[in-house]
Amino acid sequence: MTVQRHEICWIPEAIANLVRRNDIRDRAELANVLGISRSHVYSVFNADWSGTATTTVLAQLAGVFGVPIGQLVDVSMSRTARKTERCA
Repeated sequence: MTVQRHEICWIPEAIANLVRRNDIRDRAELANVLGISRSHVYSVFNADWSGTATTTVLAQLAGVFGVPIGQLVDVSMSRTARKTERCA
């Protein structure tokens, strides 16, 4: 039996809109606003704001900006269905 691996993927358009509305220009600036390391932000976000979400960053984004988590992530596709190592 093969167990499907599931990921929590960012909704890139939603993240881009959120950071733009808050005058955040890049991932380094987002890390400062969220109070987490730049390396962690760079590991979960690609330059286009796609990527695989972590609970830490998801909770910080939702809490700091007052946004429901359902507006930030998509869990509808398994890693197997995408055939990629990261959400894209």
